[in-house]
Amino acid sequence: MTAGAPVVLIAHGTRDEAGRDELRALTRAVAAGAAAPVRCGVIEYPAPGLDPVFATLAAAAEDARRAGHCEVRLVPLLLFPAGHAGDDLAVVIRGARLLHPGVRWRCAPLLRPSPALLAALGERVRAADAALGERAARLRLARPADGGGRAGAAARRRARERGGRPLSPQRGADRPPGAP
Repeated sequence: MTAGAPVVLIAHGTRDEAGRDELRALTRAVAAGAAAPVRCGVIEYPAPGLDPVFATLAAAAEDARRAGHCEVRLVPLLLFPAGHAGDDLAVVIRGARLLHPGVRWRCAPLLRPSPALLAALGERVRAADAALGERAARLRLARPADGGGRAGAAARRRARERGGRPLSPQRGADRPPGAP
């Protein structure tokens, strides 16, 4: 990375305040290890569309100009080239170039299943296996969060066919079926 060139993390936002807090904490953690200003622009939430990310890009462009840089690095926190990563990211980059022509906008590749990401996921699976232990063996079937609709009905039907019942968010996987 060019020393001092501002960085914008591009993420899918969330309506959930706790999720936004986590994204802000992630941004602060990245910024703590960077030699440049780091911001996070979100696509879609908390506001619809791309307005939030364009506001962040404008602030990063100003950071670059103020520091005497002519470049901003975009780092997508998106895994696969579909939806937001496939469509919105291209619009974000084109829009940044049009709105801030004096700034060079460079975009890092998507996260994708890189070796480092796969290693981290493998460690998560091993940690989950160790933490869950026998609790995972007792898990029959988890139902969707809302439990409604066709997905909820299908989950309940499959659970009955297997002799169990779907787990509600209040029950949890650590109690066997039939426990209060």
